[in-house]
Amino acid sequence: MARWWLLLLVTVAAAAAIGSGAGARTQPLAVTGVDVSNRAGLQTYLKSLGIDPKGVVIQRSKHNYAGPSCPGAGWTCTTAKRVVQLSYGANNNQFECTPSPCGSATPPNTCTIIQISSTGANNVARCTERTTDASASQSCLIYQSNTTGSNRADVIQQVNAASGATQSATQYAGVRQDNVSGSNAVFVNQDLRQSTKDTNAGTQTQNGHQTVSTLQESDTGDNNADVHQSLALQEMAFGLPVVTQNQDTDGTLNTQTAIRQFSTSGRNSANLDQANDLNANVAKAGTATQTQGSPTGGLLGHFEQDSTGLSTVHGSQRETQNVVAAQVGTLSQTQYGPMSFGSDQGTNPNDRYDIDQSSTQQASSPSAYQSDQAYANCDTTGICTATQRINQDGQTERNSCSAPSCHIGLVVTTSSEGTNTFTCEGLESPIDLLTESSYETTTCPSPPAPPPPPPALCGSECIGIGALTYGVRH
Repeated sequence: MARWWLLLLVTVAAAAAIGSGAGARTQPLAVTGVDVSNRAGLQTYLKSLGIDPKGVVIQRSKHNYAGPSCPGAGWTCTTAKRVVQLSYGANNNQFECTPSPCGSATPPNTCTIIQISSTGANNVARCTERTTDASASQSCLIYQSNTTGSNRADVIQQVNAASGATQSATQYAGVRQDNVSGSNAVFVNQDLRQSTKDTNAGTQTQNGHQTVSTLQESDTGDNNADVHQSLALQEMAFGLPVVTQNQDTDGTLNTQTAIRQFSTSGRNSANLDQANDLNANVAKAGTATQTQGSPTGGLLGHFEQDSTGLSTVHGSQRETQNVVAAQVGTLSQTQYGPMSFGSDQGTNPNDRYDIDQSSTQQASSPSAYQSDQAYANCDTTGICTATQRINQDGQTERNSCSAPSCHIGLVVTTSSEGTNTFTCEGLESPIDLLTESSYETTTCPSPPAPPPPPPALCGSECIGIGALTYGVRH
């Protein structure tokens, strides 16, 4: 039976809809025609939302909290899963979506939180998801809208799988924040780890996918996004006649993030750190095939910023691929390691856009096929600084750019026929850089499409609710 956690926050103070001044992109509707001063009125209100009021816990306090860790003195707290909070004036409200209150050894891994404040109360949402399942899917979606108060969203997602010959995991975090003069802040940490020594007919397969999509909009408030993604895969097989090891070979992006920040005059700050670490080891096998990555997989970072205030970007991509084989009769080793940054920044001449890409590929066979690609694309009203490093079996190639517009790429391929190194400048239609003829051109391919922003906030606006915080744990 699916477990879920529900939180509703209704601000009793008269709630006025957000004005339609410049830069205000979200206009939540005020709660009208609802009397929640008594339980009967509140029950009627809940029923109008399609919510059964039976068993609902009611909190009436200046500071209401629902979750596993009460902030302390001065707070009215509950660990109940169905809660209505009545708050007076511009007071803080907190929602935590974690496995703890559910009391389940296998907690649900889908969380949706909606927080809307038209009285200046601070919105704080925390989502924590952890699992050890070989097949895992984690999702956290947070919507926050405010006027003068702050929006804060924290997401922690962890996968640590250590069983099964086939492992697959997906992590998604989507955050959409709107404000007028208050600030927007989001912190996301995705950690995905898979390790296996199991074999099924000699085959081991691991695929990990991480996606973060944030959209922050404000009028005069600041936007801040801090995103960390880490993916680590480990495969080991010994003493089998035939071994096949695949890691991130399904052809789709493995680690991707889009950070979009828009403000009229506030400051935009975006930090993105992405790391992939793939290791495969086989020994004492008659035949072994080891494949890491795919030409259309890898890492993607996307930024969009616009404000007359200062905008800054710091992006880091690091990838390590290592395939090792010992005492194998017939061996095939293949590695693909594409990574890409791309986007636009403006409109302040002091804007800064710094991105760094580093990749290492190691193969134990001298006849291994290795293809590594790094692309950096940025356009800014300030200065973009991009650096690229690719190391294949101890040999390092470098590329860099520092200018208002940087479109550069570094491609290194190694096979039994030797090593080819190719650098590109400019940006045109995508081209196939894995064919020999492509080395005659000097244009870089367009970056892959970034993940779309979280869907538009509709649930509360469609039913005419403004001063409302609504969270559901499925």
